[in-house]
Amino acid sequence: MSSQTLKFLAVLMVIGSVVLAFVALRISRAPETPSKTANAETIPQKDAAVRVVVAARPIQSGEEIRDADLALAAFEAAPPNAFKRPEEIVGRRPVAAIGSGNPVLQRHFLSGNPLIETLRENERAIAVKVNNLIGVGGFLHPGDKVDVLLYLRGDHQQAAESQSLVVVRSVRVLAYGGELGGPEDAGKTEKVKSKEAATAVLAVSAEDAVRLTLAENAGVLRLALRPSSIGEDGTEDRASVRLSEIIAPGLEEPAPRKPQGPVVEVYRGGQKSMIQFQ
Repeated sequence: MSSQTLKFLAVLMVIGSVVLAFVALRISRAPETPSKTANAETIPQKDAAVRVVVAARPIQSGEEIRDADLALAAFEAAPPNAFKRPEEIVGRRPVAAIGSGNPVLQRHFLSGNPLIETLRENERAIAVKVNNLIGVGGFLHPGDKVDVLLYLRGDHQQAAESQSLVVVRSVRVLAYGGELGGPEDAGKTEKVKSKEAATAVLAVSAEDAVRLTLAENAGVLRLALRPSSIGEDGTEDRASVRLSEIIAPGLEEPAPRKPQGPVVEVYRGGQKSMIQFQ
């Protein structure tokens, strides 16, 4: 290797050393931005957390949820199908128990059948056939309360004497025809035209559901709308009335008509009889 080549390599090594020294100097003087950036990302995590609705206490299946039963809790990531506002849940009834502190999820509520969410504990929804006569002229509305009356004809099969009786009292109308609602919808029937419906869905107790089924197959049902001012103790009216009770007592039966026609003698062999023509 010639001397000129050695000199050229020596110059390149000197230049490389200078460049490396310059880069090292710049790196040593650069601000410590990585650590500060990392701290900036971790500190606000709590502020950026998602707040969702959780159970403030254990909530049982079928129990109506109240505002005091709920609270908001922060999560780094929102659980799937969680609720962010308590007002979305208040008044609803879960189909599964929710533990204290657990997020309230949509799966806790039965979806696809809104009628179930209107039922209270020990209530059953049962449909009865109606028309405008049976259904208070077609002016029934979801949320109304009715008494269910039964008419039995005195045909000596179901009853010896015609009578009318109250089967169940003060039951809620859950749906009328294709209209579904709740108690908060009561009183919205004014200025509404009557509507023809085929069924009315009533909320009755489990025991009354059996009685109502028997009654519907024994005679003719009629729904009687109740005003909200009437109590529910069942003391304001009678349970049954017989036909004989509404007919004027002491009404005498008409006297048999006396024959007015002539009397004819009829002979049959050796026997003689008299026939009166009217």
